Amino acid sequence: MSELSEGYAAIAMITAIVFASRLGGYLLGSTVREGTRLRRLFDVLPGCAIAAVVAPMIVRAQPVEMVALAVASLLLWFTASIGLALASGLALLVAGAHIFGLG
Repeated sequence: MSELSEGYAAIAMITAIVFASRLGGYLLGSTVREGTRLRRLFDVLPGCAIAAVVAPMIVRAQPVEMVALAVASLLLWFTASIGLALASGLALLVAGAHIFGLG
């Protein structure tokens, strides 16, 4: 099998796995009744997944990154504008990288 065909096979397998897992989640989620413990668990899973990805990054963050995260979080909390929070956090990260020579 050539490198190109191996790449296409890998992409096809990843696509099939993602599709099957999402379909399985949909089918499983649609059978769970409202008000049950399992339904409440399913409702908090997206937040838990985000926290599991973000928490290690926060632990290893540099001071400039912590300030950018704090400012973006506060803006998101008070304005509920995702775009404003993301833009301000990114702007602080870029400015901090240029000022302090990070990255």
